[in-house]
Amino acid sequence: MTEEQMVIQPDSLHVSKEEDTVYIPADAKIKVLSFTPVTTGKEYPPDTARGRKWRLNAVAIEKIIRNGEPTDGPTIHDIYSTLAYEMEGVVLINKDTFNYRINAGSYFYLYNEQHSCVYTCLAASCSQFFMEGEQEPDSH
Repeated sequence: MTEEQMVIQPDSLHVSKEEDTVYIPADAKIKVLSFTPVTTGKEYPPDTARGRKWRLNAVAIEKIIRNGEPTDGPTIHDIYSTLAYEMEGVVLINKDTFNYRINAGSYFYLYNEQHSCVYTCLAASCSQFFMEGEQEPDSH
């Protein structure tokens, strides 16, 4: 990869998977093709009633993806809640099809056969879509 190829455009999201890179331009055409609520893992009583009602529609999912910020697994582990409530489905970004998994703890994955990317959505316009957001890191 040349230095020119590694330049991040200010209007794009950038996520790396080893040598692989995905760009989502700010003007990307995003079309949510499907969305399904799923419950994964153990439900904890304080979240159960609210979590079972947590849903996202196509407009919210598009906004989350458009406002996503690239991150990595260790950051998700350290400062984000992983809740038992997720939305999963398929999205078309320009001409590329991705599966997605959005966790109610304010992060999401986009993936297909070529890419696997993790993002957070901390934009003020996204906070209404999540049950929790960024937390203080544990001090172990």
